[in-house]
Amino acid sequence: MIVAGVFRRLFAAIIDSVVLGFFSLMLYWDNFLDITDVRSIVIIISHFAPVLILLDLFYQTFFVWYCSATPGKIITKIVCLDKDTLVKPRLWQSLLRALVRLVSFNLFYIGCIWILTNKSRRAWHDYLANTVVLHAQ
Repeated sequence: MIVAGVFRRLFAAIIDSVVLGFFSLMLYWDNFLDITDVRSIVIIISHFAPVLILLDLFYQTFFVWYCSATPGKIITKIVCLDKDTLVKPRLWQSLLRALVRLVSFNLFYIGCIWILTNKSRRAWHDYLANTVVLHAQ
């Protein structure tokens, strides 16, 4: 098994962000049309942020648990597997991975930058959920 490289993982994350952004835009399209000033932008963001967080948690948890990969990972031909058994992560692993990933992203991506410090290219969310991201076979 070949460990997924940094750039492949980064590209997958960018694709997933675009997909989530598209769904978020669809959810809040009517609100975006009502933007008239800075105050309305702040109000939309204050309503938008909790929904986006829950959407991201669901998206990451579901796809990693059900498919071993998010759409971004599928496009870049990488998969997330349980480190010990090399099978799809269990639901609790996928949820834990998504939660830690979200925290890491909000702490200036420091948990993701951790990928650069180890040969197995594992981020904080991979260590805590006991997962590894590999090239798909």
